[in-house]
Amino acid sequence: MTGARRTVIVGTGEIARWWVRRLHAREDVELVAIVEVVPGRAEALQDAFELALPVHATVDEAVTSEPADLLVNLIPPSVHRVL
Repeated sequence: MTGARRTVIVGTGEIARWWVRRLHAREDVELVAIVEVVPGRAEALQDAFELALPVHATVDEAVTSEPADLLVNLIPPSVHRVL
């Protein structure tokens, strides 16, 4: 994937399925990590799309471990500051 935007997905609720389906299909996007605090949710999303991405508990942890060009924030606005 030369030139693909390295992308971290933050949050794995229902809206994440919509976004991941589209992002995963793009040649200019490389999904590199997921941020999720609810056990099991990231695994369910990965199973649905046959992904094998590292899962992190915080955004800081994710972008430190997986250099990224893009962060797709899919969590409710009320918890943006928490992560």
